[in-house]
Amino acid sequence: MEADGDSDVTFGELNIRYGFNAGNEPRDVAELGDAVVRVLTNASKGAESSTELPGQWALALTEHLTPKDGTASIAEQLAERFGCNYRALELTEHYSPKLGSAVDDRTQPGYGVAILTNLPIEEDTKHPFGEAPGDPIERHGLQIRLRTQSGRPFNFIATQLTPLIWKPRHGYRQLLAMVSAQRKSDIPTISASDANQFGFVVESTAKRRGQKRAVKGRTWPIGRMFIPGLPQFVVKLAGKPPSLPALPVAQLDHILVPAEAQVLEANVVTNSGSDHHGVRAVVRIPHAQESGHPQTPQRSRKVRAMG
Repeated sequence: MEADGDSDVTFGELNIRYGFNAGNEPRDVAELGDAVVRVLTNASKGAESSTELPGQWALALTEHLTPKDGTASIAEQLAERFGCNYRALELTEHYSPKLGSAVDDRTQPGYGVAILTNLPIEEDTKHPFGEAPGDPIERHGLQIRLRTQSGRPFNFIATQLTPLIWKPRHGYRQLLAMVSAQRKSDIPTISASDANQFGFVVESTAKRRGQKRAVKGRTWPIGRMFIPGLPQFVVKLAGKPPSLPALPVAQLDHILVPAEAQVLEANVVTNSGSDHHGVRAVVRIPHAQESGHPQTPQRSRKVRAMG
């Protein structure tokens, strides 16, 4: 007999911005670990040390870098800190955070997404979500198979879709591929993503395919935003491009769950330290139902494991 809470899992998504904060200052693993605690628990800043993590949780890290010099990645360091499991997927082998682009420079780190979880990982795969003209990075989703303490199996997908918001048609195709992957699964599948798609688009796309948006609220941008279109002499007088405090105007970060899943808690988590707010949802995993559409994702050679 299942006990109350044995099928409840806390999901989160945290854009770690290559390991830098909104002011482009590097963040150490302790600071990033505090951000992880805040996203998973909705704790206030400063209360991380006295806050326990949930009993069952899985967190997507987007804009994650994998160093090429043999040093541990952020996901690997965080997994060691929390004593949990992780997987990481490179979307491109070499990436320049300064340029914000894939590069042909073997000294630059790999760029992609990662997942942290305190549940045993039974399987990992990747889903191809396609390309967008003007974006050199082909987008994929990292999927892991997990099981609740009550024995209910489920999948968790982490991804970051193309940031070319001004080309919504191409980003929509990737979003559609992600939601379709969730719908075709024969077990409940949850996704957490920096989808770079506005909330109303994600809402309607998910609803038509048997999914729903667990968290609603603005997540981007946070920090400071450069003022475009200023005369060059103004920039020279200021010494750098002037900027204004940026307040969130759109939700780009999303958690999608099956329509039949019960969402017990949902939060936009501030004080993430990134230029995105984090998102968090506590979900009661429903019983698996045969959908008649078995998944056939390809296994990734770039998925890295710990433990």
